[in-house]
Amino acid sequence: MKTNNEKVEKIPFKGYFKQMTEEEKRNFIFEITKYISISHFYALLRTNKFSLLHREKIEQITKLEFDWKITEETSETDEQI
Repeated sequence: MKTNNEKVEKIPFKGYFKQMTEEEKRNFIFEITKYISISHFYALLRTNKFSLLHREKIEQITKLEFDWKITEETSETDEQI
């Protein structure tokens, strides 16, 4: 059991998305496309430039909290997803 003093480590959403199974990705995409087009979602995923509203919806769908800081890895736009 975690105490209040223990820090819970958050993972970047992009890493979480990459680790999803194909079925999990399909289910997630089905839900997120109620709020954003699929092409726009993948464009934002490549750059990790989700708006606060998008971030809230993603965390609501996955029931997880993510680290949304932009790092060198998440800011590369030519990386395949």
